[in-house]
Amino acid sequence: MSPQSRDWYWPLDLLPGGIEASIDADSTLTDRVDRIMLATGLEGVSGSVSVSSRGLN
Repeated sequence: MSPQSRDWYWPLDLLPGGIEASIDADSTLTDRVDRIMLATGLEGVSGSVSVSSRGLN
């Protein structure tokens, strides 16, 4: 990390009230998409994007 970044960077400096969350680096793509869809209220919406082992289609 550069010296300039150290001045303002705070690990997990999230907004209060749970409006912001971090996604673990070791989570799978499917886990990330599921979490985002749930958080945005889109978990039941079908669409043209699917997740496979090769990535987004």
